[in-house]
Amino acid sequence: MSKRARQHANRGFSLLEILITMLVVAIGSLGLAGTIITGLRATHGAAERTVATQLAGSFIDMMELNAWAKQHTTGNPAPPYGQLYVTPFQGVFAYPACYPSSACDPVDLRLVHLMQFRDAVRAALPRGDIQVSATGVSPASIAVTVAWYDQSATNDVITGCASVNPAPPSTVNQCLTLYLTNK
Repeated sequence: MSKRARQHANRGFSLLEILITMLVVAIGSLGLAGTIITGLRATHGAAERTVATQLAGSFIDMMELNAWAKQHTTGNPAPPYGQLYVTPFQGVFAYPACYPSSACDPVDLRLVHLMQFRDAVRAALPRGDIQVSATGVSPASIAVTVAWYDQSATNDVITGCASVNPAPPSTVNQCLTLYLTNK
């Protein structure tokens, strides 16, 4: 091999080639970082939805323990003993005098359940709120809605709140509704 061929083979990379390689790697790294951030946001939103589902399910279980009040939540008979568990978003109610003892009657027990549900939602979800409403006639059912603000969603994205009536407060952008049918 000639001296000139050996020098050409040992020259290595030029500064321009190294800069172009660094630019390509940097652009690829930014794309990868964007994908990771999007995945983390989706995971966070899914975690909040899972928490909302668990809290609503727990509340429905509490309602099952108070069968008399649950049966009187669907509008039969008329108020004051109809629609016992019904509460609007940002409903105002307080623990009854019988709480925390276990001597609450079914009417007061439903207030305890509502307060515990609302407190748990507010503690677990940002701007968390609840609504319980009687829906349907045949069969009668109860809609349990949890609403919260998902920080990873853009402000113009509202998920699951379109069918909630009345509409949730404007401070939330996510809703989850579970339905319980009275049999």
